[in-house]
Amino acid sequence: MNNKMIGLLIMLLVPALLIFRVSQGNVHGFISIDSLIFIIALGGGMTYMNKHNLSEHKLGTAIKDNFITAGWLGTVVGLIIMLPNIEFSDPQFRIGLAAAIVTILYGYILGAIAQAFIDK
Repeated sequence: MNNKMIGLLIMLLVPALLIFRVSQGNVHGFISIDSLIFIIALGGGMTYMNKHNLSEHKLGTAIKDNFITAGWLGTVVGLIIMLPNIEFSDPQFRIGLAAAIVTILYGYILGAIAQAFIDK
């Protein structure tokens, strides 16, 4: 368990510090509670639907794969919501695009964490 906690701290803190440094403290584009909820709900729901088909040692891998899929689906949903209502020259386009893409990042990060802590 010690290795998992140390790995988790490295995985979360080092990129967070680098993102903070490179973005000069403007990390608002990386924070989205709605995206986090979307990933957990959709990825968790997909895993729960197939749980009866999974052996115990494959559960973490399934959750990881489903969180990543949920991240990509979140991006597609975000783009579908954003694109019809905005002009490409509008400054809000970049903000909307960042919000749509952050779900992919969340999917990969949550998937890696889930797999590390659930798989035996």
